[in-house]
Amino acid sequence: MPRYLLKCGCCDEKLEIYYDEGLEINGVNGSIEDWREIFLPLLRFEKNE
Repeated sequence: MPRYLLKCGCCDEKLEIYYDEGLEINGVNGSIEDWREIFLPLLRFEKNE
């Protein structure tokens, strides 16, 4: 499965993001739409419909 691996530059922490039909972030599965609802407000993006 395709993935992104984001590592911290100053410690050993990492974030694994697997994507295909859905999205898994550090072992938590959800649809892409569910993750958008969580992250877009945090990033201060607005969803264009």
